[in-house]
Amino acid sequence: MVGNVPAGDPAATKAAPFRYIPDIGDGAGISLALAELAAAPAGGWLHIRRGTYDLGLGTSPALPLVVSGCRVTGDGDSPIIRMSASDRRVFQLTNSAPGVLGRAPELEDIRIEFVAATPGATGTAVIEQSAATRALIENVEVIKLTNPTDNPNESLTSIFLGTTAARFLNCRVVSADDNTAGTGVVGIRLSGPSSMARDCDVSGAGIGYLAESLAQIIGCSASGGVLFAAHRGIVVASGATSSISGCTVASSNAGIVVESGGSATIVGNIATGLNVGADGVRIEAGATDCVVTSNKLSGFGFVDAGTGTVSGHNTP
Repeated sequence: MVGNVPAGDPAATKAAPFRYIPDIGDGAGISLALAELAAAPAGGWLHIRRGTYDLGLGTSPALPLVVSGCRVTGDGDSPIIRMSASDRRVFQLTNSAPGVLGRAPELEDIRIEFVAATPGATGTAVIEQSAATRALIENVEVIKLTNPTDNPNESLTSIFLGTTAARFLNCRVVSADDNTAGTGVVGIRLSGPSSMARDCDVSGAGIGYLAESLAQIIGCSASGGVLFAAHRGIVVASGATSSISGCTVASSNAGIVVESGGSATIVGNIATGLNVGADGVRIEAGATDCVVTSNKLSGFGFVDAGTGTVSGHNTP
């Protein structure tokens, strides 16, 4: 267990009945605990106590904080981990050993808050599943309250990045980026096969969810207001095959998009275009063999320029 000394937790370490490590609020205690777990037999559990942990202090550890084959939990809305202005990474998830024999990492019940990026900032994802399979990220919240317009110093391309068999459950992203300069930051990026986002919510960001491989997006929501001119709720990229069901999307550009070279089954969603010219579902030229059925669409409804699309029972 890691305790937060400024929040009133003990300042002395303990070895029994469990290992207790104090943190002065700079994340160094968290880093030490994760290093000890990485060196121990797989299957350990780290609980981070409520309080604020600022990763941008002079005494803060090198980033990212590596979760290797163990479970990391918090108390929900707190602990609050405040990211660094210069290195935008917070957690990197890896297996305890290569391949399917290594224990998958888990990250649960933690809140992360942004600060504005400074010139020369590095890091492309706040939470990244790297060199891992079957990582579980559940009830993790990332709050971005700064930068109401695009910040030229920002290095991030994704908030959450999942690779092979990543599972994002009940996660939340709140972004204040306008993203008028382009597609902007992706809320949840599913870049590996057999990955899944379920019951998640992304507000703002350039793209809510981006599927780049075989992926499922189930029961999720995405929204971008009328000022988010480039916002797209769910995007299936070239080479990806995805299942999208039970989602609610409101977008100023397009709710659900299948790009050229992509394919998707889109069933039972509610998709709304907020601006004139916005589409509920858009199948772009070069997309193939999509199934679009039983969706509630508004805005400009369903636009199909793909090949081999099967559609029906979609209501405006």
